[in-house]
Amino acid sequence: MGPPTRTLLVLPDADRIEHALLEAVATESFVDARRFTTFARLVEACEPARHLGRAPCPPLTARLLLTACAAKLGRHPFGAWVSEPGFARQAQALIAQLKGQGATPADLQHAAHRLLDAAWKARTLAVALLWDKYEAALAAHALADRDDLLAAATRVLEKGLPPPLREVSQIAVRHLYDWPPARLALLKALARACENLEDLREPGAAAGWFLRIVTTTCLRTLRRRRLRRAV
Repeated sequence: MGPPTRTLLVLPDADRIEHALLEAVATESFVDARRFTTFARLVEACEPARHLGRAPCPPLTARLLLTACAAKLGRHPFGAWVSEPGFARQAQALIAQLKGQGATPADLQHAAHRLLDAAWKARTLAVALLWDKYEAALAAHALADRDDLLAAATRVLEKGLPPPLREVSQIAVRHLYDWPPARLALLKALARACENLEDLREPGAAAGWFLRIVTTTCLRTLRRRRLRRAV
């Protein structure tokens, strides 16, 4: 049996996959839908939940946990807003952004103590406490949110390429423009896993492909940061 020859195209979401399928159908007589996947499915292929020994925590469940944790904050500067759905959504987005940058509740607490404005300091400390309670609630219920699963998938890839991904010869990542450090870490681990896979037709070729993606993404990110600073 020869090496795999299928290329896997990783796209941001189901809408992009549908668009890619329609484009393929217009030019090909037969289209294998297995050629397309989302970034979330790429993470799932690494079986991060099994690695953690936890169940995936859907976004709605995460927001419910945050609402429950917010009710136990005691005195805080957010008032009745903590019981509103909008508070949980914004807290979830902020925590996801911080976790994507590799931060922890302790990091946020440390940063809060360096703030000079008393009101901002109080709000930031309250968010750090909320985040800490949220992580404890996830652990108590044996749940892992999307950011936990992403980090676990990276650790899985650092040990080698999981079986589902060995069925493809190349992985192309397109239309993903948001690259926090956690996503970049996963791509780098993916490149190293491919480089170490002994049964590749051309050892090192796939790694070069992935590393080019990582390099291009890093340059694009740095370019955007320079533009923001200039503005």
